Amino acid sequence: MLPTRSKIVAARVGAAALGALCAMTTLGGGPARAQVPSGVDPRLFVIGDSVLLGAQSAIAAREAGWHLTVYAQEGLSTLGAASVITAQRAAIGDLVIVALGNNDAGDPTTFGHRIDGVLQAIGPVRRVVWVNLRQFARWTPAMNQQLTAATGRWPNLVIADWSARATPNPALVYGDGLHLTPAGQAAMAQLIAEQVNAFVQQVAPSTSTSTTTPPATARPRPRPAHRRRRATDPSDDWVWVAAGAGGVALVLLGVALRPRRRRAAAP
Repeated sequence: MLPTRSKIVAARVGAAALGALCAMTTLGGGPARAQVPSGVDPRLFVIGDSVLLGAQSAIAAREAGWHLTVYAQEGLSTLGAASVITAQRAAIGDLVIVALGNNDAGDPTTFGHRIDGVLQAIGPVRRVVWVNLRQFARWTPAMNQQLTAATGRWPNLVIADWSARATPNPALVYGDGLHLTPAGQAAMAQLIAEQVNAFVQQVAPSTSTSTTTPPATARPRPRPAHRRRRATDPSDDWVWVAAGAGGVALVLLGVALRPRRRRAAAP
């Protein structure tokens, strides 16, 4: 595995993003907490805005077993994400995490088209997990509805419901209702880890197999030698019973102990 390396760079995406802070962390090694199962592409690409930027270290710690690339840029919207994704094609494997939309205030329909543009840029990967928006503004519910609607157009798209987890819990964000406190960073990393684990369990189920041993066919217990009967043995009608301290054997005639079955009269 490649040695771990991390770099922070300044980036511009159009004039509006001049001077924006962008962090791209690439982790290709180091001690892994959990190895990626065989058959799953170990490349994990994560892209987001300044919300994700705050959680990138927590995400990297949770996903240490992956060849992880986190691209997080302040002010990044879905409009500017497509070109970033195209440039990072080599870092994209079977699973991509997207946390965008906080900078897309405006027409929800336009946001829906931008979602399609991001997914087209990602390409036909096995799964795209999109982290939806905490309801920090009046327009965010409509944006989340567009994300949900997009799952009908893109079968490989699933939604990680950050809104349900973070909206009722103001301790996860600062006063702007958006950017993450340390508790929020841990919660965001946990949410993404849950989605990563769910993906792995679906595409690479456990290779351990349990062998089911069919129950043994019950065999009739052998009767004691003195109780075995044969149709031609005259002792068939005898029962031997040992009794008495001296081991005296009493012989009782079986005919006298049990009634004989009646035989049907011969025709």
